[in-house]
Amino acid sequence: MTVEECELSSIENLELKKPVDNTRRHVKTSCDRFNPGFLLTPIGVLKFLQIITAGVFLAVLVHHRAKYILVVGFSLKLLFTSLVSGMTLTSVLSLCYALSRKSYNLVHSTIFELQFNGLFAGLYLSMSVYLWICTEYDLLIYHLHPLKFGIHTILVIIEIFCFALGLLYSADALICFVHYLRGPEQHKRDI
Repeated sequence: MTVEECELSSIENLELKKPVDNTRRHVKTSCDRFNPGFLLTPIGVLKFLQIITAGVFLAVLVHHRAKYILVVGFSLKLLFTSLVSGMTLTSVLSLCYALSRKSYNLVHSTIFELQFNGLFAGLYLSMSVYLWICTEYDLLIYHLHPLKFGIHTILVIIEIFCFALGLLYSADALICFVHYLRGPEQHKRDI
């Protein structure tokens, strides 16, 4: 359709239009696919909390990892790797959801995100339990020794962050599971 045809059709439509009801006006953005409102939905807030918690956790882990890597062992490296990969994938998914409503409708109610959230919930919760056992039983001597008290405190902080991230990913997995059971058509109506 050329510009002249668009102008003619808009002039013809002006003459035929009914009065507009301004009480129920829906403001559209210039690009209908852009989905900035995603960040204000409960799922958007949950994703934002996952990213922020993982970022703070990553900063704590990077700052204290070199000191205590020999005491805790290889599990701290695995935690660091899973934290970086989970944070990266959550950030990419959140960016895709915020940029495109279609990707949000297609991906969020699929088995992919359900598996992703379930996997990382299991990783973080099992790592939290492992660190709790490690802190309370294996490293109790560090807690009792006044000069080596720092490692116990840092491991408790890491364990709390692991548990919090596990709960956030579990909640996201539960929401994904509910949306997966309902199907994508019902999910589109909820947005």
